[in-house]
Amino acid sequence: MNRKARREQSRQKPKIKRRLDWNKIVKEFIKILKIILVFILILSGILFYITNTNNNLRRKVSQNSESISGTVISIQGGKFPSANYEFVINNKKYSGSTLKSVKKEMNQNICIEYYKEDPNFNLSCNDTEIENIFEKAFLLPLKVFLIMLLFTFGVILWKILNRDKKILTEITSRK
Repeated sequence: MNRKARREQSRQKPKIKRRLDWNKIVKEFIKILKIILVFILILSGILFYITNTNNNLRRKVSQNSESISGTVISIQGGKFPSANYEFVINNKKYSGSTLKSVKKEMNQNICIEYYKEDPNFNLSCNDTEIENIFEKAFLLPLKVFLIMLLFTFGVILWKILNRDKKILTEITSRK
């Protein structure tokens, strides 16, 4: 049978209609939800660790602190830059970096608070406020989760409305 005959034969066959298969839709939904949840749990864990570590440093410095002026030695980052700084105590140099973004230039002075017993524990005077772990490690990832969920289902809905064959075969069955 040549190509033209096969084409004619396929055109004469009645087209099989496809209908939404809710079992497939639920399975796909759960699969997408699991992927997003794993991502959010990892993000939440990382943010919890960072916030908790920074808060422990803040608590230690606040127990027995002293202020001194340091010098910005470098700026890192783009939109929210952090600064690396140096300061001198008893002719010994110590260094650190800001925890939050700062609007400083190279060689500018910056206020530093350090732990009197060990100046290696230090932070910028603007970084001394304890952060709320619940807001940083749980509410922020929850917002990201909701945005990702809405975006994902928006893309899926867009593909369904544009009759994307791949997505339609994944959520429909022949009847």
